Formats: sequence, structure tokens, C-alpha cells
Amino acid sequence: MLETEQALLDAAQKGDQGAFSRLYDLNVNAVHRFARGMGVPQAEIEDAVQEVFVIAFRRIGGFDGKARLSTWLYAIALRVCKAHARKAYWRSALHDLFGREPQEGGPERPDAAVERTLSREMVFAALDRMKEKKRTVLVMREMMDMSEDETAAALGISRGTAATRLFHARRDFETIAGRLMKSRAKQGGND
Repeated sequence: MLETEQALLDAAQKGDQGAFSRLYDLNVNAVHRFARGMGVPQAEIEDAVQEVFVIAFRRIGGFDGKARLSTWLYAIALRVCKAHARKAYWRSALHDLFGREPQEGGPERPDAAVERTLSREMVFAALDRMKEKKRTVLVMREMMDMSEDETAAALGISRGTAATRLFHARRDFETIAGRLMKSRAKQGGND
């Protein structure tokens, strides 16, 4: 029997997990290529693809069929890929500031240790200059790796409000940290 995508979709929307599994099989490679093309790090692609299909599984009942199923999946994948890119950016930035390990083959160079300490101090100095609401959401999401839902629940706000605060908090943090780095560079030039 030849299965049509529409028949599988109808069955999946009625709760047929086997039909959803078949839709997964038909679309997983395309979503994988999309995630890779969007720059999701190779080590995270499988997680991103699985996240796309978990979201799709939860929301399949609300799929209205106005677009093709693949288009709907790409829209979900785009949001997931952007989230992975943001996480990768912040993970990298925070790793640079907090996670540098001594180079293999010997102890850490004294100048590297001083630079790491100054970087940590700068992060905390920037956080100290932020408004409490923005600082709180930034720390929860980027340093504590809490989800949007966890952050919103902990703060007693909507998910949308948490996302908006995080957007503004990231921007404020970058602005404040940039000012601090310029100030430090000027002070360093006067020594």
C-alpha cells in the first residue's frame, strides 16, 4: 500500500504514533540538511533535529495544512537552529571568560591567568551595572542554562516577557561590556 503524506498526516493528527514515525522517516534527512546548512555545530545537529521533531509531535494536532508539512517543519527547524546558534554564541563567550583551561604540557602562563581573572571581573562588573530584571533573566538563561519555560516560571512572567527581557539583556550586556573594555584599554594605554 502506497502511503500518501496527507494520509499519514491525518493519522498522526489523530494520535497514530506509527504514522508520525513514518512522517519522521520521510522528512528527517531534509531537516538534518537544513540544520547543517543553518550552521548548527556538527556535534549538535542530531539534538537539533530531534528537538524539531519533538516540537512537531507535540504540535501536529494544530497543523492546519495551509503550507506543506516540510515548510512547517522548516519553520520549526529555523527557530530551533537560531536557538542553537544563540546557545553556541553564549557558550563560547562564557567559555572564553570562565572556562579556559591551562595549556597541556605545563602550567598556565601567568599572563593568561591574569587575563582570565580580568575577564571574569569584567563580566561581573557588567552584570552589576545591569538592571535587576535584565540581569536575572540573563543569568538564568545564559549562565544557569535554564529553558525559557523554566525562566518564565521562576520569575512568574510569561514566556514572551522572558524572551523579550533576554533580548534586551543581551544587548545591554554587550553594550556595557564594550564600554568597560574600552575603559580598560584606555587605562592600559596610560600605564
